[in-house]
Amino acid sequence: MLVDFERLGYLSDQRYANALVAQRIGRVGKRKIERDLHGKGIAGDAAREALSGLAARDELADALALWQRRFGHAPLDERDKARQVRYLVSRGFSASIAFRVLRAAGARTDDDSPIS
Repeated sequence: MLVDFERLGYLSDQRYANALVAQRIGRVGKRKIERDLHGKGIAGDAAREALSGLAARDELADALALWQRRFGHAPLDERDKARQVRYLVSRGFSASIAFRVLRAAGARTDDDSPIS
């Protein structure tokens, strides 16, 4: 029965993958979208084609916009910094992107510390 639905065009992994990517873009990072597609059983060409549109997106800008909506201020202390980094990483952004967002917000990161 499902094969008949696919043959008639009622079911399409490609359409589903494209819709999932469109729904999540800007709210989560590329890595999380890839995990979500894999978790839903979408793999291979359908996933690659749906993700191909993300290559041109500026992931740092997406992470910065998400961070701005959620926090909007530089971390107050190390605990707050860790919380903000965890938030971005849990949304599928890499740790390096998360630290770049915090640096752009004016927070000191370990990379900024003087070497002693």
